[in-house]
Amino acid sequence: MTPPAKPPPSGLVALIAGALGIAFAPIFAKHAVNVDGAVGGVMLSPVAVAFWRMALAAPFFWVMALRQPRTHEGTRVPPWLLIVPGFCFACDLALWHWAFEFTSVANATLEANLAVVPVALIGWWRFKEKLGFAFVIGAGLALGGTVLLVGAGTPTASTIFGDMLGVGSAVGYTGYLLATKVLVGRTSVARVMAWTCTSCAAFLLIVSLLAPQRVFPTTTEAWLSLVALALVAQIAGQGLIAFGMRRLPAAFSAVTLIVQPLAAAVLAWILLGQELRSSQIAAGLVVILGIYLARVGSRQEATKQLQNTDTAAS
Repeated sequence: MTPPAKPPPSGLVALIAGALGIAFAPIFAKHAVNVDGAVGGVMLSPVAVAFWRMALAAPFFWVMALRQPRTHEGTRVPPWLLIVPGFCFACDLALWHWAFEFTSVANATLEANLAVVPVALIGWWRFKEKLGFAFVIGAGLALGGTVLLVGAGTPTASTIFGDMLGVGSAVGYTGYLLATKVLVGRTSVARVMAWTCTSCAAFLLIVSLLAPQRVFPTTTEAWLSLVALALVAQIAGQGLIAFGMRRLPAAFSAVTLIVQPLAAAVLAWILLGQELRSSQIAAGLVVILGIYLARVGSRQEATKQLQNTDTAAS
């Protein structure tokens, strides 16, 4: 079959929409912890917030998965393989939600999205995906722009610890993106997301029960924040990302998701009062330019592959 000359627009739109959806994750997560407050001096666990995000979203994806015909190609993928992205995502979410307590939303989100670097390299090595010159420049600009986005601050022991958690979350996010990329090529997005949510929730519940903080919210407003977190960030956000990754190269998909820290920084400024300086706004424009160049580079490489195929066939 002749490969397409450029990435499908539907995949790009889905990725951007999904990135905007998960940009709300830290907003809802911090709001849930803040409005629930301390009960007997014990706060709601950030890891428990991540657990509820996955647990509340899982039934939706199971309904979607079970509605598919049993003859679907996904029946050939063993369930044990489908828990891999769930484990990786649990590591990512546990560290990421914990990082919010020590560093800014922009920092934690940026550091999680540093996964773009290993994803691009592994996509080139393992999946034989081409990285054109424009893509490399675009990826560099997008990554550099996100570094500038958070600006230079005055580090403390607490913020350094939070930044370390953010970097650690990038490791889990790398595994999640790559595992999802492989599995959505073999089975349905709904089945992958159903198993991911369920296994991720199980891992996060174990960690939450071991933590000294509370697992269950005590206020209606906190529960509403958790429901919004599941609907917007997980069902809409991660669902659209998985849909888009099925139609785009892994490295390009990861670069596109750098939209997330840009949107998260703006939302944190508007809704949480976390300062957004003029230098950060300028850095955001660099991120947008980088994403555009990455898309151009991806199109150029796809066009070259198509031309080479046509030449070989003639």
